[in-house]
Amino acid sequence: MPGELCIFVNQPTSNDLCAGAQEISVGTCNYPFEVSNLDYNTENVPLASCGGFTVFRDAWVEFPVQANQQVLIEYFSEDSDAVLALYDGNCGSLNELVCSGNSAGVGQEERLIYTATADDVLYLRVMKIDGAGTMTGTLCVSDLFSRDDCAAALAAPVKLQTGGL
Repeated sequence: MPGELCIFVNQPTSNDLCAGAQEISVGTCNYPFEVSNLDYNTENVPLASCGGFTVFRDAWVEFPVQANQQVLIEYFSEDSDAVLALYDGNCGSLNELVCSGNSAGVGQEERLIYTATADDVLYLRVMKIDGAGTMTGTLCVSDLFSRDDCAAALAAPVKLQTGGL
């Protein structure tokens, strides 16, 4: 009887497919998020519209939003280049809403902003586009207006010059 036998040393990564997306909520930040090189699967999800790249690996999260909520999504990886795509619908019939493109590069943050038109569950696809291997990084999904607070401000380096005009 011909066939194939696959033996896995590690557990398959549950969020490798849309149907196994990790559930998070808006307000989740500094969330360690890995796109694993182990046991990756393919599914019938077209390339994101901001295309021009090859997806080597991807992983999924899902989160609920409220109507008119503006969501800021940020992903940072020091070791890989990522692209983000946001969808609504269901895993069998996804509708792309927005895509981050391929402009940031390795060690740069990818960012999306989206305004929800209705109460919904959104699916975020984090794609590794710079070759095989595992991508490690941090994910932040926040309400854009909750970041409009001095106490929650991010530090930014400032270079001061002294002297005359």
